[in-house]
Amino acid sequence: MEKRYIVCIDDSTEEQDENFIKYIKSKEFAWWHYLKNTWLLIDTNGKSNVTDIRDKVKECFDNKYNMIFQMKEGEGTWAGFGPKGEKRNMFNWLKNNW
Repeated sequence: MEKRYIVCIDDSTEEQDENFIKYIKSKEFAWWHYLKNTWLLIDTNGKSNVTDIRDKVKECFDNKYNMIFQMKEGEGTWAGFGPKGEKRNMFNWLKNNW
């Protein structure tokens, strides 16, 4: 059963982001990171847990303040403002995956 997470980081460097991306790819998560300090993760294998992700976030982002939310199954809603053109669209991934 897939699991969904929202990860919010207080602040990050490009190097820290890259380290977290390596972790995400190693776990084969689907992910969205259009807003600088926000990550949406989908573990399609369902093997992750919020504590392990929090610990990895602390490691990758040098103990920066963070919040990790695990989303429950079911319908939800969201809204946003940002680019939605053909070349640059921050909503396609959300519409297709989230």
